[in-house]
Amino acid sequence: MLLEGEDEQMVLVSLYVMVDDLIKTLGKSQEFRLRLPNGLKGGRPPALCLSEAVTLGLFRYALNIKDVKHFHRHVASHYSGYFPRLPNYQNFVAHLNRVSGYALFLLLWICHWNRQQGQDLFIIDASSLKVCENGRISEHKVCKGLAAIGKTTQGWFYGFKLGLVVDALGNLMSVAIKPGNTDNRKFLGRLFHGLKGLAIGDAGFVSKAWADKLWEQGLLFITNVKKSMKRLMTPWQEALLKIRQQVEIRLSQIKHRIQQAVSLARSPLGYLSRWIYDLLAYCVFPMVERAR
Repeated sequence: MLLEGEDEQMVLVSLYVMVDDLIKTLGKSQEFRLRLPNGLKGGRPPALCLSEAVTLGLFRYALNIKDVKHFHRHVASHYSGYFPRLPNYQNFVAHLNRVSGYALFLLLWICHWNRQQGQDLFIIDASSLKVCENGRISEHKVCKGLAAIGKTTQGWFYGFKLGLVVDALGNLMSVAIKPGNTDNRKFLGRLFHGLKGLAIGDAGFVSKAWADKLWEQGLLFITNVKKSMKRLMTPWQEALLKIRQQVEIRLSQIKHRIQQAVSLARSPLGYLSRWIYDLLAYCVFPMVERAR
């Protein structure tokens, strides 16, 4: 979403209104209130309120600005009237990380809402989340003990794996992040929990045991076949896998954006915060577009 001038302002205002409405709705939840940082529960108020912070965490993706420092300068230069108490860069990043738990809560709430819309066709996908280039693995300390060396069809990487389930329209149903060496099949139980209907995945998710478990749950799980498997797919299976390919075009947008980060995070929370805002932006921006 590339924007200029008045379009930027319209999206910023629409985004704030939507985020603020969601937060007010979720504010009635005791679980949400218990997650509030101390500065948001009472006492000294933060420079940015929760709605402002989450809005800015998302607005960067509307502008397609990869570097957080560049984005902070842009907001300070063009939107000081909207955010008169915008903190300096270091405090800005720390505050966005601090409230990312609420962004995650919003993300999971949207997933829960999407699950209630009666969809019965789902696509599962897993991709890499690199925390550094392969040549710098031995030097990387930030995610030591959390990240792991893994492999995808694109090759080896060091970091985490992102597992997603979407419906046929690309709406996010489930999300999970695990160490990079996680077998794709270990995502199945968590991501498909409670879903019924028909699900499609690639060959990395092939598992007869899991297919049987999901069938008992009420979910028919179809995967592409591995090259080593001689079984041929039926025409209707091939047709369903083509649907998956179409949905993956949209998923590729978020995967590309997540993997194109410019600045490296200085803490595990920094990485997690970035991915949370990425995923929430993926969910929220279509809603903003429809509201404009």
